[in-house]
Amino acid sequence: MSLRALLDSTAAGTGQTVDPIPCLTQDADLWFSDSPSEVEEAKRLCRDCPVRHECLADAMERHEAAGVWGGELFMTGVVVPFKRPRGRPPRSAGAASLTPATPRRPRPAPTTTEVPA
Repeated sequence: MSLRALLDSTAAGTGQTVDPIPCLTQDADLWFSDSPSEVEEAKRLCRDCPVRHECLADAMERHEAAGVWGGELFMTGVVVPFKRPRGRPPRSAGAASLTPATPRRPRPAPTTTEVPA
């Protein structure tokens, strides 16, 4: 059964007791947030969703560009483990270890050429 058919049958009230679908009961912007903490909240809400696996499969089939789908974060069409905050990362001791160990070579001194008079 496709995700759309599953959602439609859930919405139509088939008489089954179904857990609420978080993306239909919560603020939809949460699943497309720029805030890493809100994205993690959306992923947490997806964990117990009754259509999680179908949602993820459909998102992968559609090559979703962004957002939380089936409890996974998509960015540029690829599943990524977490969202980084905006801006440049803070400079820390960990970042210093990524710099090359060799010092920079000094620039050569400019050469002057004399022009005969």
